[in-house]
Amino acid sequence: QEGGYYWTVNDYVDVALTGNFFTRGSWGTKLKSNYKARYRYGGNLSLEYNVLQNGLRELPTSSQDRSFFVRWDHRQDQKAKPNSQFSASVSAGSRNNFANNFVSANQDYLTNTFKSSINYNKTFANTPFRMSLSASHDQNSLDTTQVFNIVLPQVALTMSRVNPFRNSTKKWIKDIGLSYTGNFKNRFQTTETALRKGIIYDQNDLNPIDGSFNIANSQNGLQHRIPLKTNFKLLKHLTFSPSLSFTETWYL
Repeated sequence: QEGGYYWTVNDYVDVALTGNFFTRGSWGTKLKSNYKARYRYGGNLSLEYNVLQNGLRELPTSSQDRSFFVRWDHRQDQKAKPNSQFSASVSAGSRNNFANNFVSANQDYLTNTFKSSINYNKTFANTPFRMSLSASHDQNSLDTTQVFNIVLPQVALTMSRVNPFRNSTKKWIKDIGLSYTGNFKNRFQTTETALRKGIIYDQNDLNPIDGSFNIANSQNGLQHRIPLKTNFKLLKHLTFSPSLSFTETWYL
């Protein structure tokens, strides 16, 4: 168990390739890597693949269970790029990976839900605009349908409040503030089997074609929100703060 090779690539990256081999044909391999660039970013990556041999190979009832798992954790130093941030926390793989893995840790074996998230945020310097891109997934190892719930991609564009009429001589017009929020999301379901074949899961299609993308079950749309606000005084003692909000949703 855990026999293999460790390699220090350089001052920033290392790699460990290990394997597990058993006398009746089961085996597994794992690649682990840690990386760090001081004041810039750091993280670790783990790729795991296992084959569990059920019964003796000579018997007709013999079978094999294959499983995989991916872990990736990436962190960026906040001071590295003040206007942009990237982070990743990925835990995804076969539903039965830890149940059929002879060297599973207790914490993994007892965990039922695995989730992932990848995020990128950018602030455009000297502008009121900010953008974020993200993707996420979740799965439950107790779910016999092997469904993966995936959001890919999710995009948000925001514009902080601006005063488009700030040069107006009338105060109530000058103080009009305009902002914008746009959100796009694409969400779908797929199965472990379909992922291996490149098929996006459609629960209404019982016989999808191997290698095809079936997006009939995906849900997506784009929503815009534009609020307008201003305020002014009347008769020196009354303050009015009228506002107007416009929302529009596009369903693809």
